[in-house]
Amino acid sequence: MKGLLIYTSNEAERNRFAIQKFKENLDLKLVLADEQIDFNQPCDFVINRTNDCNIALEFEKRSIRVFNNSRLSRIANDKEKCYELVKSAGIEIMQTPYDAFPKIVKSKSGKGGNEVFLVHSESEMPKLDKPFLTQQVCDTPGVDLRVYVIGGKTVFSAMRKAKSGFKANFCLNGEAKIHTLTAEEKTLCEKIISLLDIDYAGIDFIYHSGRPVFNEIEDSVGARMVYSLSDYDIIKDYCDYIRSRL
Repeated sequence: MKGLLIYTSNEAERNRFAIQKFKENLDLKLVLADEQIDFNQPCDFVINRTNDCNIALEFEKRSIRVFNNSRLSRIANDKEKCYELVKSAGIEIMQTPYDAFPKIVKSKSGKGGNEVFLVHSESEMPKLDKPFLTQQVCDTPGVDLRVYVIGGKTVFSAMRKAKSGFKANFCLNGEAKIHTLTAEEKTLCEKIISLLDIDYAGIDFIYHSGRPVFNEIEDSVGARMVYSLSDYDIIKDYCDYIRSRL
């Protein structure tokens, strides 16, 4: 079974270790999304690491299995759609839209802590050239939980803490340690997983009034933190899952 592994050029450069791990475990051709993609080229499956649901959709039109599927990518990469979905299932989020200060301002499509701002006054409002939303600040900014999911099952979780500021992302030099999910956290994860067909993604929670609150779903979730904290070979596990679905 031969597959396509699709990244943008910038992300391919940043993720050379992950690409090598994918190729060690599956027969894959690397395709760069910045170049013109031949959607008719022969392949048995696609691993879409671009966050672009339209790429997944083009291959799905040929009935080719895409990991993650276009629906997951569309919802996970539009925070407004994602919040609407989880709220409809009774899952708590921080209030949005939110007009008072301080507040969080974030682009609807941002990832990895980019395009997220803590704003204390009107004069600090960022000038974003893309759709954004405003959100209430939680009472423990700088702390969050990342839960990794493969095939609809939680496989790893870590508590992240910012060294400075309010962004706890590991790629932004946040600290992290392995975390065992509480019963409440497990239940929330199961509810979210039931709403989407998740092949491989991260679910993030923040904390407010002593309880976990949903924050976002990371579609093309990275694995650096997992490898830095443990011996768990999460990409191999993901590849084994892909193989089992083909």
